[in-house]
Amino acid sequence: MKNSIIATALSLLIITWGTGYAGSYELIKGQDLEVCQVYEKYINSFDTDEPMICKRPYSEDFPMIERPNWIEVDVNENMDWLMGWYEVQKGIDLSTMTKRSTNQKLQKAVVEAAKAEIIELKKQVRNGQIRMYLSDIDIDNNGSKEKILKIHSSPNAGGCTIDNFGYYRAVVYPATLLMINSEKKVDYKFTNNVIGRLHKTLFLYKEKVFIDRWGSLSTYHGTEKYMQSRYRPAVGGGGLVIYSIGSTTKNENLCELLFTR
Repeated sequence: MKNSIIATALSLLIITWGTGYAGSYELIKGQDLEVCQVYEKYINSFDTDEPMICKRPYSEDFPMIERPNWIEVDVNENMDWLMGWYEVQKGIDLSTMTKRSTNQKLQKAVVEAAKAEIIELKKQVRNGQIRMYLSDIDIDNNGSKEKILKIHSSPNAGGCTIDNFGYYRAVVYPATLLMINSEKKVDYKFTNNVIGRLHKTLFLYKEKVFIDRWGSLSTYHGTEKYMQSRYRPAVGGGGLVIYSIGSTTKNENLCELLFTR
């Protein structure tokens, strides 16, 4: 009898502990939008104690949240794209060694640093640490599909994790998605001005393209709950944001989901 009581108590303790520490997402902006409501149910369908900072998987239970059909391409055969990615990342033109925003010549130290970084990039290619994927996507929802390049860079064995996301987002690949133009070159202007230089992923809902990424929550920014979030200092925001290019004049967040435990 005594053992039975102890076993029951332990079971209740485990259940209580699991419930108290399980992570969940709370929709704090976009409660009246269908895509936000569905996305909240989708993201909460995964059993996880840590926030999905780097990527969100496909779920058979929510087929309406589609991920693009990415086709892997050979990095070695498309080194120009890798150099275009580097130019977007650094805001420079390698052919003239100038800064894109001002057309000013780069200082000698900057040029030497760029040469060293490109050597390191090529080393990562040889080691299989950089992979490329292509997909035809109407990323700006204007009725015409663009050829979008996705780059995965994994300088460490674990890739992107909650512990290294700050470095991963700012240093490794702030330009995750790029547009390839009709001349089969990286379209710097479209990539920089339309897609933007942040770590992000795409999904489709009712044939419309949305961007979801980990970012700053404008709804809770500066509030006590936001400031106390254990995820705010390390990952610069504390939740998932969703928007679609062209839906608002400044691509403002349509949905914001706060992660809590």
